[in-house]
Amino acid sequence: MKNKILSIALTTALCLTLCACGSKEEASNTVVENESVAKTEAVVEVKTSVENTEAPIETVEQTTEEAQTVVETETATAESTEPVEEVVPTWFDEHGLTLTPAGAFSFNTMSAVADDNGNPKDYELFNVPANMTIDVVTEGVEEGYKNIIYTVFYDKSNMPEGTGWLWNSTLIDGYTGVTLDIGDTYVDSETTTAINEHYQTITFDGVDYNVGATQSTEYGETTLTQVFTVKVPVDYDGVTLAIGYSDATSYMSEVEAETYDKDYLFDKETCYFGIN
Repeated sequence: MKNKILSIALTTALCLTLCACGSKEEASNTVVENESVAKTEAVVEVKTSVENTEAPIETVEQTTEEAQTVVETETATAESTEPVEEVVPTWFDEHGLTLTPAGAFSFNTMSAVADDNGNPKDYELFNVPANMTIDVVTEGVEEGYKNIIYTVFYDKSNMPEGTGWLWNSTLIDGYTGVTLDIGDTYVDSETTTAINEHYQTITFDGVDYNVGATQSTEYGETTLTQVFTVKVPVDYDGVTLAIGYSDATSYMSEVEAETYDKDYLFDKETCYFGIN
């Protein structure tokens, strides 16, 4: 009886033990599963946090780009509102003219004889070799002014025998196209000597320039030398000496001309000399 009771007791104890062990395994499994869930949740939370931190980065980049766009727009607006200085074209530029470098040059012009009234009549075209020097002098000149000196040497050896010749040598204002008047001269058989300057006011782009000019000439048998001296303000570079073709018709027209036009008087061969 005791053995049976002991056997029953041992069986009961073993059962309890087994039941207890089973409870531990279940508890252990539950803990592991819970830990897995916790780890899974942690991973989800971490991933979610990382994803959430990426969104602000995109927002920052967008905000930076928007700020740059605003700055560029404001800069463009500021630049577009800045006043643009208007450049007033000169008469020289409007006619598409260019300056001839100083030195040797040549041009064709008309020889002439006198008609019954003593006026020139065209005879024959010939070529004139020439040479130009340009000097700018400030020493000994009134303060605020400078002298521009054009010296032109002509070789007339190609001129037909028994004729005279016609050529254009005219000072003009390159800013406006107005001819510059020459001062009084004394003329004899071999020279034309300047006596005084003739002043006139040139107005361009709202600025007045007081300009004075003289001209002297020395005649040789087959040569001729002209010297033009132009007194101008130091900030004025518009004076231009035009040299080239002329004929009887042009000569008579030039007498009354006040403004030269490329297609009117200078439609043949003309060289323009200046310092600008």
